Amino acid sequence: MSSVVVREGRDSDADGFIALIGACWAEYPGCVLDVDAEVPELRALASHFGAKRGALWAAEAGGAIVGMVAVTPQSDGAWEVGRMYVVSAHRGGGLAHELLDRAETHARAAGASRLELWSDSRFDRAHRFYEKRGYLRSGPVKVLNDLSNTIDLGFAKPVDGIEVLNAAQAASAERRLAEILQACVDAGASVSYLPPLAIDVARGFYHRVAADVAAGRKILLAGWLDGALMGTVMLDVGTPPNQPHRAEVGSCWCIPPRDVAVWRAR
Repeated sequence: MSSVVVREGRDSDADGFIALIGACWAEYPGCVLDVDAEVPELRALASHFGAKRGALWAAEAGGAIVGMVAVTPQSDGAWEVGRMYVVSAHRGGGLAHELLDRAETHARAAGASRLELWSDSRFDRAHRFYEKRGYLRSGPVKVLNDLSNTIDLGFAKPVDGIEVLNAAQAASAERRLAEILQACVDAGASVSYLPPLAIDVARGFYHRVAADVAAGRKILLAGWLDGALMGTVMLDVGTPPNQPHRAEVGSCWCIPPRDVAVWRAR
């Protein structure tokens, strides 16, 4: 397989971008790519994002475009990641991480405080990747009324900081929080589990937590550092009727900051 070079995207990459997106969409039923009718900006995508003060990257191998990503500023310090695609033959080797790193690094350097993206509800593989990168389900769905009958799901994360998760976010965070719990137990943390902790057991714990968040019995907080989901703490607010003022702190785990680079690459 030819080596991959990631570079700035150009308007002259139009045919390659269109072929890449078409190949990715063809993996899912009902996805229709009609460039001239619905996405004419693909004919000059670098200019399109440049006019929005954004940036575009292309991954090239053997003269073909095998990956792409873009990022544009929004409002209130948010930046939106978009046009994130990698051809199937180049998945699983780190290219998607490299592309998203380019977009996130650019946004952070420009002062982004929050990162957002939208993804077709059919793109379940992409959703798992975004959640691995610390993005969580955010906000209502977006119905595009296009030829593909697209229903977009929103994902978002802070660059740095702590947020209280609602039920949808808690469910979206289940996989990554389970990995944090597993890493802490395997490193010798004194919690309710013994190493080696099976990931299914850890996920089962956070699945129950998400249900408790939805029922109002628990409050779940998560913390990000440099865009990576690094830690969590939980408050048990399912207290007796005579103790409405009281909450118990529990299940507090985090990845050491010195390990952030390794953790992001997992």
